[in-house]
Amino acid sequence: MAASVATSTMPISSSLTADSTSSAASSSSASSSGGLPPNHSLAASWSTTNNNNAQNKGYRPDDAVRIFGSKLTSFEHSEIYNYQRIYFVGSQAKKRGGMSGCANNNGYDDEHGSYILVPHDHVAYRYEILKVIGKGSFGQVIKAYDHKYQQYVALKLVRNEKRFHRQAQEEIRILDHLRRQDSDGSYNIIHMLDHFSFPYKEK
Repeated sequence: MAASVATSTMPISSSLTADSTSSAASSSSASSSGGLPPNHSLAASWSTTNNNNAQNKGYRPDDAVRIFGSKLTSFEHSEIYNYQRIYFVGSQAKKRGGMSGCANNNGYDDEHGSYILVPHDHVAYRYEILKVIGKGSFGQVIKAYDHKYQQYVALKLVRNEKRFHRQAQEEIRILDHLRRQDSDGSYNIIHMLDHFSFPYKEK
């Protein structure tokens, strides 16, 4: 699989507390289903309550496959070994299996290049998709639950086109600069927690 979901992770305010039973709108898209398809890119995450003290240790990939193998797609059975620790697999989600060679990124994207969201599936074997909280021409922002640090975050998911990937890289550079300038959190600036591509790609 070679999808890259550009994601930046950012804190979500406590006023946005999620209800893990809420589902995303069927028209929304972006992000991961049991093994993101071949071509997405970049994600960032945000969260206002960075609860790094409460950390889930997760599973080794081989243990996760042994325990949850029947719930994984064929893509996930190989993709999962690219990750050192597995925190969430979306075992209760109605996953999209994907079809190799199918249009729109093997059937994982919509016609606009946005990943088709599956409620309660995973992004990067760590984040649980809850609902869409914003979208535009660049991509979408979803409310997610970080199963590693046990906190709600916002994930910004970028459309599967090179021009948007380039713009996302520039946005990540700016957000990283702002975060470093506000090390004590005194400027009321949203802090990017992380950014990554999903599925994982060797650099």
